[in-house]
Amino acid sequence: MQKTLLPVVLLGLGTLLALGQSSRPAASMAAPAGASFESTIRPFVAKSCSGCHNEKTKSGQLDLTQYTTRAVIAADPGRWEIVLKRLKAGDMPPQPMPRPDAAELRRVTTWIEGELDRVAAAKPDPGRVTARRLNRAEYNYSVMDLLGVDFRPADDFLQDDTG
Repeated sequence: MQKTLLPVVLLGLGTLLALGQSSRPAASMAAPAGASFESTIRPFVAKSCSGCHNEKTKSGQLDLTQYTTRAVIAADPGRWEIVLKRLKAGDMPPQPMPRPDAAELRRVTTWIEGELDRVAAAKPDPGRVTARRLNRAEYNYSVMDLLGVDFRPADDFLQDDTG
């Protein structure tokens, strides 16, 4: 009886693990519950930002009224990283303007972070790989591995830089 029950238990555990692993990335990149561009970002921009950052005044060379959809925001993530940084630092809206309440500001910044994460995950950029030179010990070991002789040419090289 134990021999027939073991495969069923293992299959069940494997399925649970697979489901748990596949749902984690999607959950971490989801927008906060109840938050969407239409219900969170558009009203916030209209109330707190568009007075200064509109087509006419363009304070800081920024017109936030042109961002009317989620796709337009996704097309310009660099600009929205700056917006996010300014909101988190408390720089925007500036001092004489009324400040949004903490909960609303948290909803907006969380939505923007989620959107930026989603855009970054869709087009990952690993950056540039920089070639580096071998230090003296690595060079000596490489020569020994390749030629099979205990010849230490790097002992005559300039001293290695230290970090």
